[in-house]
Amino acid sequence: MLRNALPTNPNQGGPHSLTLDLPLPPKACSPNFKGHWGEKGRATKQYREAARLICYASKPKGWNAERVRIHAEFFLSRHDTRGYHPLDKQNAIASIKAAIDGLVDAKLIPNDSNHKIVWEDPILHRSQKEHKGKAAVLLHIEVLDAD
Repeated sequence: MLRNALPTNPNQGGPHSLTLDLPLPPKACSPNFKGHWGEKGRATKQYREAARLICYASKPKGWNAERVRIHAEFFLSRHDTRGYHPLDKQNAIASIKAAIDGLVDAKLIPNDSNHKIVWEDPILHRSQKEHKGKAAVLLHIEVLDAD
């Protein structure tokens, strides 16, 4: 799962922003997954852990966020059939719940309540022209309030 999950440069967006390059969530992380609960649990745990490790590798020194804005971009290449390809924005956000929990575990954000996270509408790049063969989720995180 970590093979395609290389962190982007944490200094790219300045000291108050960060972009994480995560793999697409597993199909079992879909809110509409109809498989066995054990499969969903294992997939959720693995995706959460992958996000936590990427956060530890990417978190800039002195990162101190009390409230953040998150903008998610989904690059949905059909050539990569391993990950979940959400059909709408609501399912896209729900499918990365485990990744957001990984951000909390890495202490990138204090918790995942609506008071601490302001969500921007996600962008779903579906066409070859838009995703250019990439299959990933980019999370753009901007600090709104620091403690």
